[in-house]
Order: sequence, then C-alpha cells, then structure tokens
Amino acid sequence: MLDPQEVLNKAADIIETKGWIQGKNIGPNGEICLSQAINEVVLDDLQLYLDVMNLVNSFHICTITWQDQLGRTKEEVVSFLRRCANK
Repeated sequence: MLDPQEVLNKAADIIETKGWIQGKNIGPNGEICLSQAINEVVLDDLQLYLDVMNLVNSFHICTITWQDQLGRTKEEVVSFLRRCANK
C-alpha cells in the first residue's frame, strides 16, 4: 500500500507525463488536473485519499481553486505536489 507522500509523487509524475489542464479533470489530449492525478493513484482507497488530502490541506489551500487560478503553471503544480510529498 502506498503512503500519502508516494501518492503525491506519483500524481506529479502523471502530470509530467500526460500534461496538465485547468478547468477540467481530463483534457482532449489526455492532460490531467491535480485532483484527477491524485484520484488516478489512490483509485478507490477512501482512507488513503483522505490521508493525502489532509497532507495537502496542511498547506492551507483548496486544490481545485488553487490549481485553476489564472496564471498557474504546470511547473507550479508539479512543484507543489513534490513539496507536499516532502513535508
């Protein structure tokens, strides 16, 4: 079983591989948003999802609002996920 830090690093890997999108879960070319990347890693493990979100929320952001903020970049999203993973 993965721990929350591993989930966040894998989510960052997914975004780096597939690309990143705002305003949608998945883009026309397979790009993926932050929340969907996390969901792809945790699958149906609700407890793991909650543990991951508790870690992310310790940075006092709402992932959906933050990731969709005008001017946000893929690099910022990947960096944020890695920073959370290293907390």
